Amino acid sequence: MDEAERRVSERSGDAGIGVGMSPDYGAAQHLYVVRGYVPDGKGLTSNGRPVRSGDEITVDDGLVLYLTKTLAEEPSPKSSSPWASSHQETSESLFSPLLSNVVEPCSSTEHPCG
Repeated sequence: MDEAERRVSERSGDAGIGVGMSPDYGAAQHLYVVRGYVPDGKGLTSNGRPVRSGDEITVDDGLVLYLTKTLAEEPSPKSSSPWASSHQETSESLFSPLLSNVVEPCSSTEHPCG
């Protein structure tokens, strides 16, 4: 994710990503929060359309919350804190196997997901 954010920062000061709202996406939701992403303030979308108050929706892979992050041009303050540095490394190592398929929900029937 560091490399992806670095590439985005060459073109924009902000990065954005959509994450599913079903429990299958729980690890990705956590990862993005740990990395500093916050909701974009526009609410949920269902299959690309905004969800409005009173809408009946199905919680599936099409239910998405978009998150954004301001990308700093200077070194992050977290790099000056030993705790933050080790915390970041720990969270990244925990979630690194998920990075390649973060847009796909876990569908394993052999072991619990997330």
